[in-house]
Amino acid sequence: MKLYIDEQGNGPTVVMLHGLGGSANSFEAQANALASSYHIIRPDLPSSPRSTGALPQSLEALADQLVDQLSEIAPHAHWVGHSMGAAVCQWVAAKYPERVTSLALINPFYEAPPPVKEALTQRALRVRAQGMAEFTDEYLGVALAPESATIQPSARAYLRESLQGTAPETYAAYCELLATHKAPALSSLNMRTMIVTGDRDTIAPLALVERMRTGLSLATLSVLPACGHWSPLEAPYELTALLREHFEAR
Repeated sequence: MKLYIDEQGNGPTVVMLHGLGGSANSFEAQANALASSYHIIRPDLPSSPRSTGALPQSLEALADQLVDQLSEIAPHAHWVGHSMGAAVCQWVAAKYPERVTSLALINPFYEAPPPVKEALTQRALRVRAQGMAEFTDEYLGVALAPESATIQPSARAYLRESLQGTAPETYAAYCELLATHKAPALSSLNMRTMIVTGDRDTIAPLALVERMRTGLSLATLSVLPACGHWSPLEAPYELTALLREHFEAR
């Protein structure tokens, strides 16, 4: 596995992991704003646009690979993950707590209930058979808040381009990893944690995120108004402010 990594800034280290269909660019707004105070590391996950190598067998295995590959430049860091990236961050925190200063879980994926497992499996089959184009426009209709078309119109443009630039086999394979994902026990995440979601998120709905919050002893929850599943794109300034406050808390 050869990771493409965007690296910028100086200060305490922050690792940012994008979600399914995204890339390091998903956190462009946050990274550029925070780089004056922090050392920001943003990898493209395996088989995403600029990284090479086979997909791991599980998100836990992906966490192991990331910790190994980032050992020199991020021996200790704040870990930030969006959606699928948040699921990977949970495994990093559970298995390597000495490497984690804090966690920020954005529109987080935890572990899919049976109906979601089936939906992810069917999505993988569809994408392999039909490609990304038709699926992308349907996904955008549910993943982004209706208000985003007015508030952050560039969010749809970026996400559409990012999804359609993802190889169908890569997207399908990650869907299958999510469908079979076994998450670590929330009680094993004993570091300071911030959870952020959108009030219009139908992919990681608020009720599910609230259940995650109750299972974490050191977690806060912020809900962004008029925001769907892609908070880094739909509420870039609000999320940046929350991240800065989280990193600076003691």
